[in-house]
Amino acid sequence: MIKKLLEIIYPQKCISCLEIIEHGHFCEKCEKNIKTVDVNEPIAIFDYEDVKHIIHRFKFDRKAWVGKVLGDIMAEFLKEKHGELLDKADLIIPVPLHLKKLKNRGFNQSEIIALEIGRILGLVVDKNALIRVRDDLAQSLVERDKRDKNVEGAFSVIKDISGKNILLVDDVYTTGSTAKSIQKELEKAGASRVNVITLAISTKGVVK
Repeated sequence: MIKKLLEIIYPQKCISCLEIIEHGHFCEKCEKNIKTVDVNEPIAIFDYEDVKHIIHRFKFDRKAWVGKVLGDIMAEFLKEKHGELLDKADLIIPVPLHLKKLKNRGFNQSEIIALEIGRILGLVVDKNALIRVRDDLAQSLVERDKRDKNVEGAFSVIKDISGKNILLVDDVYTTGSTAKSIQKELEKAGASRVNVITLAISTKGVVK
């Protein structure tokens, strides 16, 4: 009874066009238009150009429910395509935001996605193992060839992760500068393996 009432008050919507749907994450039209890329290094699902309006709605319009649906999509994808990786995973860590940006936005988009993945897959999520110690320019505002330098030394591991197989969760992967910088820090801190999983990968190299 309560579930039926909630469905009336909060009907399920296509995450792309917001049309009311009966099940799934996309309406039929959007499902045809948004194709998976199924990239393995990093593990990515969509081309950023196809889903950037969804990510903008989540991050900049502050629609937290969108992030939870994105987490559902990623969890289902990982279960279907990367079961062996999940069997070996010890921990999920989201890419952190600097406290200044976190205060301004009100939430960490990668954390919301990671928590949903962890809830569905039964994996531990540690949102405090890694912190961003420097508030640099957003990578989208930095020239492509300077992005590695922009995030160098920007992250620090503050918990014991020795011997852990880690899934590092981010929303968008462009040049990989942020992910590679974090991987380096996690491995330096003793992580056994770090796999990057991201919702979208930019084939153009520029994310705005």
